[in-house]
Amino acid sequence: MALSNFRKRSADGNYMADKDVDAAYQALEVFDSGLLSQAVAGSGLEHRQIGSGSFRGTLRRRQLGSVSVDSGRYSQSLESRGTFSPGAAVIGCILEEQEAGCINGCRFGRHDVVVFPAGSEMDYLVPAETHWVAVQAPVSLLIGNGIPAESLARVAVFPATSPANSALADLLRRLVSPDGEDPWPMAGEDQESATATETLIEMIGRTLEQNDNRSGARRQTLQSRAALVRRFELSLADADPFNVRIPDLVSGLGVSQRTLEYVFRTHVGVSPKRYAQIVRLNHIQRELLKVTSESATIAETARRHGIRHLGRFSADYHRQFGEMPSETLRRSRQ
Repeated sequence: MALSNFRKRSADGNYMADKDVDAAYQALEVFDSGLLSQAVAGSGLEHRQIGSGSFRGTLRRRQLGSVSVDSGRYSQSLESRGTFSPGAAVIGCILEEQEAGCINGCRFGRHDVVVFPAGSEMDYLVPAETHWVAVQAPVSLLIGNGIPAESLARVAVFPATSPANSALADLLRRLVSPDGEDPWPMAGEDQESATATETLIEMIGRTLEQNDNRSGARRQTLQSRAALVRRFELSLADADPFNVRIPDLVSGLGVSQRTLEYVFRTHVGVSPKRYAQIVRLNHIQRELLKVTSESATIAETARRHGIRHLGRFSADYHRQFGEMPSETLRRSRQ
């Protein structure tokens, strides 16, 4: 779904009609996994808020014919997972960061570039205040402009040491900046779109050619940590929601609890117990945002996820998302 279909709050707190929303820019005042899943056109990404507190975000889009250039920045750390469109490749870049993230088990920081083949899965930890940008282009268009098919066949991270990365990042920054210098001054709309697409694809091709396909111990370490986090999450999904005990989950992972604690602290930034709570709160929020029945209640939604103490739950929910469960439910019914 396009960015122009995002809903946006007006000054009185009500949602405005889609036609009133600026298609090029969207400000997010609260965490909403449904709206964030639309951040990259045609993607099926799901998001979790990892950092605690009120959420603010911005999303921008520039459409260049069949190529879309999306960018965003969020005040809280997020976890993003899902699969991209089967017909388009995605080329992502970090323009600014306060700390490096991790994408598919690989470090991903400023001016690093990642390529996702059509239909590939993404698993990304996005630190707070990271300014990301993603180009989504039909594979046929990229190949037709001279980019080898094998360069688009696997997920690859191009480190910032590649000379072409800075040039690509600079172009992407200008494309998504509302106040930046126009890369193609005095060009008509059709000419600008064609010139932008041609230049962008040329720079993407140059970056792929200069790929320093580095591997090594650090990448393998990150991949093993990411895999352990996923295995922990699968164990968490199979556990009794009313009786989640970290030692019981650890026993089936083949690592010590000390190792699990270390991996979570270094890879996610929170403890396994806190992560389990974050996952549960995000599941509850996602359900509340999808509620259509007037008879649905917060209590029954929370209890389905193993919540026994509603008062404590409300406080935890507010600490995580910056709003009460009742406010989330009210938004879903507007």
